[in-house]
Amino acid sequence: MGKANLNIYDKEKNTSIADEKINHTLSPSMFEYNSDLYYYMNDKNKVTLYNHTKKKSKLTLEGINEVLYTHLDGDTIYVLGKFIEDDEKGQIGKYDLIEYNLKTKAISKTIIKNDSYRYMFSDLILFNNNIILQEDITMVLFKNKKEIVYLDRVSKQTKNIIVDEYPQSISVDNENNLILVSKNSISIYDKDFKLIKHKKIDIIEKDDYGRRFNSYIVIGGK
Repeated sequence: MGKANLNIYDKEKNTSIADEKINHTLSPSMFEYNSDLYYYMNDKNKVTLYNHTKKKSKLTLEGINEVLYTHLDGDTIYVLGKFIEDDEKGQIGKYDLIEYNLKTKAISKTIIKNDSYRYMFSDLILFNNNIILQEDITMVLFKNKKEIVYLDRVSKQTKNIIVDEYPQSISVDNENNLILVSKNSISIYDKDFKLIKHKKIDIIEKDDYGRRFNSYIVIGGK
């Protein structure tokens, strides 16, 4: 499967304190929990969650061969994994959304089939009892997508929000509202996905349509 290099830096001194070679291909996702560093080792039909600090495996995730994103919330990780089909095209056949408690070891999984290869998920956002699956904006633009997919954690069903344009940024504000910033508008939804405010804007140049905006500043009242 290949090899990887793990570089660890002292953020205060901005100097390298470790440079290790790992005899596995790693997923582009890692996190820290209780001062331990975790990452995922890829295999053909599985991914292994590995505790690098304690040098031991923590969990095997069958049915995927790469983890795209991990969100740590307390003792629970929310993992977005994908299965790349073993053919010449290397298309993504499905996504797994996994919820795993690192303390109790309770686990649940939802499989999202990627029929016709319509989804290009890249990360996830927790929003009340839902998990929003954000797509790769650079790929979405070519498909002119106008829906945001989310998983209802109660019903375990995938649903969607219809929008004018796929947003470059999806965020949650301090009042637990959902903020969508697209190339020509800003939309605010409440916790039940009811549209509160929709404002047309004209601040993004055409050449920047594929850029993702990761932050925003709210000035003034609602």
